[in-house]
Amino acid sequence: MTRRAGLLLCGLLLTFAATTFDAALWIESITDNGDIIVLSDDSAWDVDILDQNKASLWLPVQRVEVAKTSTSGVYRIIRERQGDSVRARRLR
Repeated sequence: MTRRAGLLLCGLLLTFAATTFDAALWIESITDNGDIIVLSDDSAWDVDILDQNKASLWLPVQRVEVAKTSTSGVYRIIRERQGDSVRARRLR
């Protein structure tokens, strides 16, 4: 690989990494009882009552992703590193 090709590849990887980081969501805050989660995009989520105990143990700044479920209006908020999730409905 030529030096120019190596530099180009490094630049592309850095651009991809920055884009991936910018698109990532993380937890801004969680109420003490785990019923509301606010994410970095300022979206607020009403956590299912059966998952509130689990969500109350989550920490701010943990990276998450949001995935739609087959149930209308219900999503899963999934912690990226841990892989666990809670069911929630979007409030805003």
